[in-house]
Amino acid sequence: MNVFLWIVAGVLAAVFMVAGAMKLSRTPEQLAASGPGWAADFGAGPVKLIGALEVLADLGLILPPLVGVGEILAPVAAPGLVVLMIGATVTHGRRREFQMITVNVVLLALAAVVARGRFGPHVFSVASPPAPGHRQGEPARGHLGSFAVRSDLTGVLTTSVVDSQRGHGS
Repeated sequence: MNVFLWIVAGVLAAVFMVAGAMKLSRTPEQLAASGPGWAADFGAGPVKLIGALEVLADLGLILPPLVGVGEILAPVAAPGLVVLMIGATVTHGRRREFQMITVNVVLLALAAVVARGRFGPHVFSVASPPAPGHRQGEPARGHLGSFAVRSDLTGVLTTSVVDSQRGHGS
């Protein structure tokens, strides 16, 4: 499942890198002339903001877990894309651009799969490797701890910070 989540995150990253870069590099009029007619209804500021959010979410999906720093950004970026796609779906629905709604719903579903996987059973955890001689099941000694975001059975997001020094949650 982890490989599947990486593939889906990679597809989302590619799509949103292109879409975001296009919104950042063109004026709303240029965008409207090349296809996305909705851009003509918005000023340059909102279009650039959407483009920046898409690029940031794209980078957040891939880079933090890849380099091992700030892995919490990957599961946070995916729901951000879900929110962007909800807004895009509403905008295209008001404009009766039904083909674009289909694209938005597919991207929303893919982002939701990544969010569920990364908040749930395939969470990235930020923890230093166990010290030499560490026995599994015992709290690690001399480490700062680990941070993980998990989803419980009710779907409520909970944050668990484990204090490795003391061996209990805080």
